[in-house]
Amino acid sequence: MPDGHSTKTTASSIRDFCARWGIAISTFYKWEAEGHAPRVLKVGPKRRVITASDEAAWVVAREAEAAQGAQ
Repeated sequence: MPDGHSTKTTASSIRDFCARWGIAISTFYKWEAEGHAPRVLKVGPKRRVITASDEAAWVVAREAEAAQGAQ
């Protein structure tokens, strides 16, 4: 785009997400089974990714849960 912005959505693999947050991949899959993981998009026959906006929404939801639990 002429203004220097890209329309491409930033996404990371589950492996990259786990490395960034310092968790084991098995922990991610446990969270996913329990409904606590960020939304994962399937972008190919074997590729699943987490968009930056889905990761941000996940962080907000976890912070809200923590705030509720602290009250």
